[in-house]
Amino acid sequence: MKRSDLITIVAKKTLLSHKLAAEVVNTLFQEIKDQLKRDEKVVIWGFGTFYTKTVAKKKGIHPVTKQEIIHKPHRVIRFVAARRFRQEIK
Repeated sequence: MKRSDLITIVAKKTLLSHKLAAEVVNTLFQEIKDQLKRDEKVVIWGFGTFYTKTVAKKKGIHPVTKQEIIHKPHRVIRFVAARRFRQEIK
């Protein structure tokens, strides 16, 4: 599903105009991104939790040159589905 598909579904189910539904969906996604940038969890009851995690530096091997390289520490985004959501998918 693409963002445009989601906007169309929201517009149909809420009887909003396509433009207003797009604004709602885009605002929702932007707010989730803003919270994650501030290292805050985003908990959506019944759906799941988005959070960031810092990955420590680690050694690796360049696949072509076979030289050892060091990966810098960085943040990654994680998602854990809610128990109810996981059960519905099964």
